Amino acid sequence: MSEERLKHIEEMVEQLIRISGNTVAAIEELRNGQEELRNGQNELRGGQEELGKELTDLKKEVLQRLDNLEYNIEYLANKVTKHDMQIYRIKQKIIG
Repeated sequence: MSEERLKHIEEMVEQLIRISGNTVAAIEELRNGQEELRNGQNELRGGQEELGKELTDLKKEVLQRLDNLEYNIEYLANKVTKHDMQIYRIKQKIIG
Protein backbone atom coordinates (compact mmCIF):
# COMPACT_ATOMS: atom_id res chain seq x y z
CA MET A 1 0.00 0.00 0.00
CA SER A 2 1.26 3.42 -0.79
CA GLU A 3 1.99 5.94 1.91
CA GLU A 4 -0.54 8.34 0.47
CA ARG A 5 -3.26 5.74 0.59
CA LEU A 6 -2.26 4.72 4.12
CA LYS A 7 -2.35 8.36 5.25
CA HIS A 8 -5.78 8.77 3.64
CA ILE A 9 -7.06 5.68 5.46
CA GLU A 10 -5.63 7.01 8.75
CA GLU A 11 -7.40 10.34 8.20
CA MET A 12 -10.65 8.54 7.45
CA VAL A 13 -10.29 6.43 10.61
CA GLU A 14 -9.61 9.61 12.64
CA GLN A 15 -12.71 11.22 11.14
CA LEU A 16 -14.77 8.12 11.94
CA ILE A 17 -13.47 8.16 15.52
CA ARG A 18 -14.30 11.87 15.83
CA ILE A 19 -17.77 11.31 14.32
CA SER A 20 -18.31 8.35 16.63
CA GLY A 21 -17.28 10.45 19.64
CA ASN A 22 -19.64 13.24 18.60
CA THR A 23 -22.43 10.70 18.13
CA VAL A 24 -21.82 9.21 21.57
CA ALA A 25 -21.84 12.71 23.09
CA ALA A 26 -25.08 13.55 21.27
CA ILE A 27 -26.68 10.30 22.46
CA GLU A 28 -25.60 11.04 26.04
CA GLU A 29 -27.06 14.53 25.76
CA LEU A 30 -30.33 13.06 24.49
CA ARG A 31 -30.37 10.58 27.39
CA ASN A 32 -29.84 13.41 29.86
CA GLY A 33 -32.64 15.38 28.23
CA GLN A 34 -34.89 12.34 28.35
CA GLU A 35 -34.12 11.87 32.06
CA GLU A 36 -34.94 15.53 32.71
CA LEU A 37 -38.25 15.08 30.90
CA ARG A 38 -39.05 12.01 33.00
CA ASN A 39 -38.25 13.91 36.17
CA GLY A 40 -40.45 16.77 35.00
CA GLN A 41 -43.29 14.34 34.27
CA ASN A 42 -42.96 12.83 37.73
CA GLU A 43 -43.08 16.30 39.30
CA LEU A 44 -46.18 17.13 37.26
CA ARG A 45 -47.85 13.88 38.30
CA GLY A 46 -47.07 14.64 41.93
CA GLY A 47 -48.48 18.13 41.50
CA GLN A 48 -51.62 16.74 39.86
CA GLU A 49 -52.14 14.30 42.71
CA GLU A 50 -51.71 17.10 45.23
CA LEU A 51 -54.13 19.35 43.34
CA GLY A 52 -56.61 16.49 43.09
CA LYS A 53 -56.45 15.96 46.85
CA GLU A 54 -56.83 19.69 47.50
CA LEU A 55 -59.78 19.82 45.10
CA THR A 56 -61.42 16.85 46.83
CA ASP A 57 -60.91 18.51 50.23
CA LEU A 58 -62.29 21.80 48.90
CA LYS A 59 -65.33 20.06 47.42
CA LYS A 60 -65.99 18.35 50.74
CA GLU A 61 -65.73 21.68 52.58
CA VAL A 62 -68.01 23.46 50.09
CA LEU A 63 -70.63 20.70 50.32
CA GLN A 64 -70.48 20.87 54.11
CA ARG A 65 -70.94 24.64 54.04
CA LEU A 66 -73.85 24.28 51.62
CA ASP A 67 -75.47 21.77 53.96
CA ASN A 68 -75.01 24.22 56.84
CA LEU A 69 -76.48 27.05 54.76
CA GLU A 70 -79.43 24.88 53.78
CA TYR A 71 -80.03 24.05 57.44
CA ASN A 72 -79.76 27.73 58.42
CA ILE A 73 -82.15 28.80 55.66
CA GLU A 74 -84.66 26.14 56.67
CA TYR A 75 -84.36 27.21 60.31
CA LEU A 76 -84.82 30.89 59.44
CA ALA A 77 -87.78 30.12 57.17
CA ASN A 78 -89.44 28.22 60.02
CA LYS A 79 -88.73 31.09 62.43
CA VAL A 80 -90.15 33.63 59.98
CA THR A 81 -93.27 31.51 59.54
CA LYS A 82 -93.66 31.11 63.30
CA HIS A 83 -93.13 34.83 63.94
CA ASP A 84 -95.47 35.72 61.09
CA MET A 85 -98.14 33.54 62.69
CA GLN A 86 -97.54 35.17 66.07
CA ILE A 87 -97.76 38.64 64.53
CA TYR A 88 -101.01 37.64 62.82
CA ARG A 89 -102.49 36.44 66.13
CA ILE A 90 -101.42 39.63 67.90
CA LYS A 91 -102.99 41.74 65.12
CA GLN A 92 -106.20 39.72 65.35
CA LYS A 93 -106.36 40.31 69.10
CA ILE A 94 -105.71 44.03 68.67
CA ILE A 95 -108.12 44.50 65.74
CA GLY A 96 -110.68 42.29 67.26
